[in-house]
Amino acid sequence: MAKVTIGGEEYQIPPLNFKGIKKVWPHVAKLIEQGDNLALEDSLSVVDVTIVAIAAAFEREHPERTIDWIEENLKATEISDLQFVLKDLLRDSGLIRDEVAGSGEALADQGAANSTETATL
Repeated sequence: MAKVTIGGEEYQIPPLNFKGIKKVWPHVAKLIEQGDNLALEDSLSVVDVTIVAIAAAFEREHPERTIDWIEENLKATEISDLQFVLKDLLRDSGLIRDEVAGSGEALADQGAANSTETATL
């Protein structure tokens, strides 16, 4: 299970359900479209997408952990780990495979494959 540290506290993030995936995927697709490399630690767009994903995953069990709550409590020193959190959460939710979790380019390839597979189902 993906883990994140917010405000010095470590939280386990449950996998996204379908509702969460619907919220998060347009943001992930935008990253892929923009060609952002998910390995960039300083990418604000990756941080924003990760926060949206974390809030969507928390929504079911901890609705008080909103985007605003995360942004308010997240310390600057905790931001660099968010790139790994996004990959872990997407992998745990079944959106990327284990062997692709380490590469932003592979995520883009997987995203393109997923949209093709979805279209053919």
